[in-house]
Amino acid sequence: MEMTFLDRLLRFNRRVEAQFPPTGGFITVQGRRVHVLRRGPRGATLVVLIHGASGNVRDWEMSLLPKLSETHHVIAFDRPGFGFSNALPDHGWRLTDQIAHLRAALAHLGVNRFVLAGHSYGGSLAMRWAQDHPGDLAGLALISAPVMDWGGGGIGAHYHVGGRAGLGDLLAQLVRFTATESYLTDAIETVFEPQDLPCRYLKDGGVQLALRPHTFRTNSAMMLRLYRQMAEQAPRNEQVSVPLEIIHGDADTIVPAFVHAGPLSKLLPHARLTLMRGIGHMPHHEKPEAILAAINRLAAQA
Repeated sequence: MEMTFLDRLLRFNRRVEAQFPPTGGFITVQGRRVHVLRRGPRGATLVVLIHGASGNVRDWEMSLLPKLSETHHVIAFDRPGFGFSNALPDHGWRLTDQIAHLRAALAHLGVNRFVLAGHSYGGSLAMRWAQDHPGDLAGLALISAPVMDWGGGGIGAHYHVGGRAGLGDLLAQLVRFTATESYLTDAIETVFEPQDLPCRYLKDGGVQLALRPHTFRTNSAMMLRLYRQMAEQAPRNEQVSVPLEIIHGDADTIVPAFVHAGPLSKLLPHARLTLMRGIGHMPHHEKPEAILAAINRLAAQA
């Protein structure tokens, strides 16, 4: 019997999900499944980790989480629509909607105060969290995070197409057929530059999960609409009063430090900036000890 298009789509999704199965547990929040990892001693300082675009909790498991969870109780979520967490309506592109959903997940887990660390897009979300709900946070760590008004632009053409209804749905279906391992390697190498792509990343990082059509559409919708939200919230950055650590590589071409980390550190005198020479967009992989030190400083204040 000839396979239908839907059969092929379901087969692709099942194959990728079997190759990169969930590594944590599940809770249900507002009728939607949330994939969550909990690691480390209960009773220790609580740290919540938020991954970036196209990511999932495996990115933390391959970098910061093992060492961090030796001394802290760590919670890491798949953001809505990523990994094994269900998406929100309208692909959940609004930062405020994602935050509300994750706050409800933390309330379900009995958590109400924590150190929050976000990488890249996750840092944009974390900054909005600090603006809207400062009482939740004992400290904030921004890792390679776009938090300033950078004037727009700078996102790939596929996000402009993939983030819109109609053509975006079509592109999401095509990507799974056209994204070869070579294409994936090239794309991820760009994110890690000027450092080398870790040899285990494609094998264990689960980036292929982002090629599932529903995840591709969610990610594209979020990226397409990120700048407008940053332009709106950047004027409120100076109001952030929670203890703040800013960690950035000076060789980051994805989110340039001189556009984001540097100006933010000048805007907030209480913030501590760790600027790493020669490091790109993935410092939690390349210099995890610097991230650990920053989080430890926040935990000590908490």
